[in-house]
Amino acid sequence: METIFVPVICNSCKRHSVVSFARVELKRLLGGGDSIELRCAYDDHTWAASSRERDRMLKLVRENDAVERIARRRAGIFNQDTVAF
Repeated sequence: METIFVPVICNSCKRHSVVSFARVELKRLLGGGDSIELRCAYDDHTWAASSRERDRMLKLVRENDAVERIARRRAGIFNQDTVAF
């Protein structure tokens, strides 16, 4: 299982924190438009991800997917998700 780490700023204490998601689960939540709950590691405050935070998560998922595709190409592993050069 691959994990994506999302940097966030807590709405309550304003501290920087990191929330982790399984990549597959985050893709499902973003694709389905479901609410994504974030939790501060310092004060345990929870809140729903804003549209800006969701955009940041989508960008991280896309970057992660791109890195995986490049690694597969270099390793010579191809499937229906990848295209050979």
